[in-house]
Amino acid sequence: LAGTVATVKTLAEHPDFDVKNPAQIGALVGNFCNQNPANFHDPGGDGYQFFIDQLITLNSINPQIASYLLARSPLINWQRYDDKRKALIVTQLQRLQALPDLSHEVFEVMQKCLQRN
Repeated sequence: LAGTVATVKTLAEHPDFDVKNPAQIGALVGNFCNQNPANFHDPGGDGYQFFIDQLITLNSINPQIASYLLARSPLINWQRYDDKRKALIVTQLQRLQALPDLSHEVFEVMQKCLQRN
């Protein structure tokens, strides 16, 4: 459906959504990126940006969940997408990499992601 990324963003801001609850993170963020490829891989990159925004938040709250989500996301195999999507994904991964307080858990998965050719 058109507007799915905006809907998922709205759900992530809902008062009943708790970013500290791993089940809710998995249900919303994990399912969006893994079960909705048409919207996650939106040509504008909004799905990638939303996902990395969530990982940035989780990095300081629960880095284990952040690294788990990244390791199981389609971004782990970014090199298989077209050049435009590759560039969008790498840009978002670099944004994550640039965090001054990037956790060791997220760093390890992100580095493996970026080093794949």
